[in-house]
Amino acid sequence: MGIAEIILWLAVNIRHEALREPFAGQVAVAHVVINRAKACGTDVRQEITRHAQFSWTLQSGVQLRLDHRRPEQFQPFARCMTAAWAAFLLPDFTSGATYFHRFDVHPAWAKSKQYVGRWGAHLFYTGRFDGCEPVSPQKQRKRLPPASAMGPGARMDWETIRARIDARRAGASR
Repeated sequence: MGIAEIILWLAVNIRHEALREPFAGQVAVAHVVINRAKACGTDVRQEITRHAQFSWTLQSGVQLRLDHRRPEQFQPFARCMTAAWAAFLLPDFTSGATYFHRFDVHPAWAKSKQYVGRWGAHLFYTGRFDGCEPVSPQKQRKRLPPASAMGPGARMDWETIRARIDARRAGASR
C-alpha cells in the first residue's frame, strides 16, 4: 500500500467519522486507525474495512461521491486529506489510542479501557486492542517485509515509512 493510498483511506474514514470535528479531532481519529494497524500488523485499509470497526462501513451502499460541478464538496474532503497527512507525519498525541466513541454514546467496552482525552466530540481510549484477526506467519511476512527488502513501490510498515520521511527531511535541511 503506497503513501497516497494510505492517506486516501485515512481521509475517507475521517470524512465519515469526524467530518464536522475540529482539526485535532480529525487527526486523532486517523491516529486510532494507524495505531490499530500497528497493533494488528495490517494496513489502514484492512483496519478501516475490518467488520464492525467503524459504523459507516456497516451501512450498505456507502460511497464517497464528489461531483466536479459542485466545488463546495471538495473543501471539506480536502480538510480531511490534510488531517490524514498530519496524522501520518506528526507524532501521535493520543498516547496510542486504539478506541474512540462519541461523547453521547456509552459503549460497554469503554469501562475496560484507559481514557486518554477528548478531541472534538469523541472520547479516546488506550488498552489492548481486541479487534485483530489472527494473521498467519506467511501473511505477516508478506505484509511487513524487512526494511532491507524495501524498494520503490514496495509495501512498507509505518516505522519504515516515517523513518524515510525523517531521513529526507534531515537531508533537505542541510
